[in-house]
Amino acid sequence: MKIQKLAVKLLLGAATPCVLAAPFAYLPSPDTNQVIVYDLATDSARSTTAGKILTTLPVQSQPVAVAPNRAGTFVYVVNKSSNSVTIIDSAVNRVVGTMPTGSKPVAAVTSRNDKKLYVANSGSNSISVFDLEKQQQISTIASGGSPSKLLSSNDGRVYVLCDGSNQIQAYDTNTDQLLFTLDPGTPVAAMASLPDSSFFVATQNGKVIQWDTRKPAAIPQPAETTILAINGTNRTVKAMATYESISKLYIALSDGTVTVVDGKDFTTPQTTIATNVVAPSGIQVGNANAVVTDAGSTSFATISTSENVVSYKDIGSKTAANGNFISAPSFQTVETTLSKTEDNNTYPWNTVTITIKRTGNISGYGKINYLTESGTAFTKWDFLETKGELDFAPGEISKQITVQIIGDQSVEPDEYFTFRVNNPQDGYTTGPQDSTQIVILNDDHDPKGCSIGGKGPLDPTLPGLAAAALVYAWRSRRQARKHRVR
Repeated sequence: MKIQKLAVKLLLGAATPCVLAAPFAYLPSPDTNQVIVYDLATDSARSTTAGKILTTLPVQSQPVAVAPNRAGTFVYVVNKSSNSVTIIDSAVNRVVGTMPTGSKPVAAVTSRNDKKLYVANSGSNSISVFDLEKQQQISTIASGGSPSKLLSSNDGRVYVLCDGSNQIQAYDTNTDQLLFTLDPGTPVAAMASLPDSSFFVATQNGKVIQWDTRKPAAIPQPAETTILAINGTNRTVKAMATYESISKLYIALSDGTVTVVDGKDFTTPQTTIATNVVAPSGIQVGNANAVVTDAGSTSFATISTSENVVSYKDIGSKTAANGNFISAPSFQTVETTLSKTEDNNTYPWNTVTITIKRTGNISGYGKINYLTESGTAFTKWDFLETKGELDFAPGEISKQITVQIIGDQSVEPDEYFTFRVNNPQDGYTTGPQDSTQIVILNDDHDPKGCSIGGKGPLDPTLPGLAAAALVYAWRSRRQARKHRVR
């Protein structure tokens, strides 16, 4: 059976979580000192609030940037004039705290593990680092001059755009130590990155430069691999963003147009989308929509990523978005690890229960798939394959799934398998805790004192059992001979 299990293990592939667009936009309004929460959901059959302002939250003076954490549980609002960060609990859309920061903060971003918040302070030429669990500042990083934008990448780095030096500094989010500096040689307008570590810089003169940051030996001056002129013009780039699952760059230009290029293959023809945005102040991309905020009018534009159709939402206020501004509610598993005793057979009571919860804004419907994956424990031998989908009603926080454990009487090490959530729908993502490891604890042991090929003491009953077996075999053989003679 072990050989069969090993063969199955070699054939199994790992499942990759799918990340989809978030339906809630948190839009800072510097003129009114408010943040407008807007529902971007387009599936009216599942969302009861599609295309509506959910609420308007008062924050401190001159909010200019918003940074949701990756799990979608909190949104951090950067207030430039009051030198502070407002904390919003996105599950209930309520302001729950304020943290002081450096002088004239203009941008913020969370680390990929949601443990830290980085705030760029243009007035004090510094980066404030906050511990998000304790909600307090833990350190200050001196930047290269006038930090204006921040980017968190999949490789555990935070990139800081310094307007004063036209350079980009990369920091390790574990140690907050400077790793390297990129020098595009010209003023930079925006940054973006893809999961494969491709790093993009949009310059103000309308070019896009690409680096492969996986090669630290080529740093501090890595060679640029691609330079692309935006439609062959010198229009000013105002903002740029990418989305992981579609690998495209969306670049907002000063004339209100948005240029879309393939982030992996620059030979693909560019797409130019005309919008009525007067003064683009930010852009963020999801699986279903790209959103362009406008500092020159009371509307913002949404662009469908499938058909490039543009629509406009008038919210009665000018908006800014220096950084990410869409909060992503998510599905996660509650337990990091669970354990269950194997038992000697497949009993109905021998199951393990995993809890799946929603975090972030849960006012609408939500759907998520789940499945089990073999590890050193294998489906059909050690547990029953379990997969399906869950529907959450508005306001519903959590559900539970049970997995049947298959026991046996074999002496073997403890084994494990994985329960995972994936393919979220209705605007949700999978959060940082997207799986639970289940350990099956072995409860079978060798007979006490028995040792085969080892140095332990011999079970005193074994000689007697062996002798009895020999006598039984001898008698059976003798009886068989008598029958043949007759």
